[in-house]
Formats: sequence, C-alpha cells, structure tokens
Amino acid sequence: GKPVVVIVGGGYAGTAAASALDKEFNVVLIDRKNYFLHNLGALRAAVVKDYCKNVVIPYSNLLKHGHVVQGEVTQITPEALTIHDYPDPVPFDYLIIATGTSYGFPAKVPEYDADAVPALYSSARDTILG
Repeated sequence: GKPVVVIVGGGYAGTAAASALDKEFNVVLIDRKNYFLHNLGALRAAVVKDYCKNVVIPYSNLLKHGHVVQGEVTQITPEALTIHDYPDPVPFDYLIIATGTSYGFPAKVPEYDADAVPALYSSARDTILG
C-alpha cells in the first residue's frame, strides 16, 4: 500500500500538508479538535453575528483518501505514536508535527467540539457589544 504519513496538528500547516499529500500517501491527520479554526477571522466572529460559521470548518471534507482522527497524541517514538484512549499505537512511515500556536480566546478556541464554539462567540459578542 501507500506509505503512511501521520500529521499531528490540524491548523494551517497541518491541513495544507494533509491536502497536498492526500493523493500520493495514506494520510492520517490527528487533532484534538473536530474542526479547523480559521483564526485569522476569529476576531470578527466575536463581533459579527453568525460569522462563526466562516471560521469553524469541519474536517469532514478535508481528505478524499486519508482520514482525520480526533485525539490527543501522548507519546511519539521513531516508529509509531500513541493517542490517548486508543488501544494500539499508530505506525507511520513519515511524521509531520504541525501543532501550531496557542493564544487566548477569541483568537483561538478552547473547545474540541465544533458544536460548542458558536455559543462562545455569541457570548463574547454580547459582552463586547452590550
């Protein structure tokens, strides 16, 4: 089969790498969230009603051949990595670590589930705009 590329982190770099490699490799993208956060627009989501739908983008349509795993990587060895609450290590031929940056809300979101995000931005908007 195709070589396995595991990408840890689903931000800008991780999703770009996953998309670019999807056709030629067996891509496994691992992220704690079940969505991509377009954080360049995140501040606008804090003040513009319903703009959140433009910054919270589900990973469901990212890959045509590979797949996305929602989870937290707890250990990496040269041959495989371990995901919290997954029974078996995930072996790979290539590993890309693209864990990105960490900022406070509203630039980054402390929620792992996309369904919980709109309420955060709505609350921020109510606080900011009164």
